[in-house]
Amino acid sequence: MKYTVDSIIFDFDGVILESNHVRTEGFKLLLEGRKYDADTVARFIRFHEKNAGLSRYYKLRYLFYEILKQEIDESVVSSLCKEYSSLVKQKVTNCEWVKGVEEFLKNNYQKYNPFIVSGSDQDELREICHARGISRFFKEILGSPIDKKSNINHLISKYHLDPCRTIFVGDSINDFEAAQSASIKFIARDSGSCSEWHKGIIIKDLSSLHTHIKPLSETVR
Repeated sequence: MKYTVDSIIFDFDGVILESNHVRTEGFKLLLEGRKYDADTVARFIRFHEKNAGLSRYYKLRYLFYEILKQEIDESVVSSLCKEYSSLVKQKVTNCEWVKGVEEFLKNNYQKYNPFIVSGSDQDELREICHARGISRFFKEILGSPIDKKSNINHLISKYHLDPCRTIFVGDSINDFEAAQSASIKFIARDSGSCSEWHKGIIIKDLSSLHTHIKPLSETVR
């Protein structure tokens, strides 16, 4: 049976804005400012870069439980997340667009049901989208501390999305796994190393996104 793609879920960092480097630098500044040693910082950054799609809440818990082998109070995690936001929010707001995304959104936001599901803090994410003037392009913008899998399932339930007609555009293995968990199609934007974990559709940037949606719409299921 043929079907037509009618909903697109976008990740944010590395898909909407070229902001992955800002996120990484922000974590370095946060940990170095807290006087953690170079090995701890390096181990955490490796984990962050390998799991770019996970929330800062999850990553900072990993820092304490898995790297430092320490218990951590959630109030401390919340405080660190706020400090991290203060380091990166304006820098992310000022980042360049991923090539082609601004044009795609302007030309297609009424044709599809567009959403954002990101690992970024939800309040911060919405403020950045408002500052960039793109909030109007999306039916809903969701972020952490709720994880991507839960947020995608929320959208499917709330908007009665058909997984067969929905695409997730992301740039991390965590995005891919979230799409798989909801049985929706996935398109990888190559912001670095997606060829290591994804064997499906990979695009250099968003200028070619429209050329891949039509073939997906003609997939026989």
